[in-house]
Amino acid sequence: MPDKDNIELEKQIKRFLDVLKRNKQEYLSPIHSGKIDSRALFNLCFDYYDSNLPLHASWLLEKYVKAEPHQLQLLHADIITKLNDVRIEGSQRIFGNILICILDKRSNIVLNSDQEEIIIETIFNWMITPDKAVAVVANCFEILYYLSNKHSWVKEELAAQIEYFLKEGPPSIQSRGKKILSRIRKNI
Repeated sequence: MPDKDNIELEKQIKRFLDVLKRNKQEYLSPIHSGKIDSRALFNLCFDYYDSNLPLHASWLLEKYVKAEPHQLQLLHADIITKLNDVRIEGSQRIFGNILICILDKRSNIVLNSDQEEIIIETIFNWMITPDKAVAVVANCFEILYYLSNKHSWVKEELAAQIEYFLKEGPPSIQSRGKKILSRIRKNI
């Protein structure tokens, strides 16, 4: 029986191919003979901003790395290097989900200090951008929490930002904020 991630991947492949067909961009497809060219797919996440292709490519990339976790080993350095170039808010949410997979201890991915610095800087910038989508901010909380165990100043700044969101942010972010803040306080 196929697992949930593979089922989601198959659905997303169909959606993605439909988008390419609808936009007459089939020639851009990173899928050949049923196999995904992960590098070509990754590159589509940052091209063709005059269409919704980057968002759909990002969404397919997320489903792909969840169904095929070894792809994270191949792509994580490129994902981190290009993180600051993710401009579409929906793609920021998706790349946040991918970062959470990268940072999960089950991925066995070890980041160097430069990679961690890029993530921290970019994610703090996303989080403090006014009117940022709640899903993006919630992912930022989670990502920074993962990195706060190695960087104590991140823990302190994240706690302060969450406190701000609990007072000033929308109700929809408060539940996730309280959960992360509770985890931070347990580890202080």
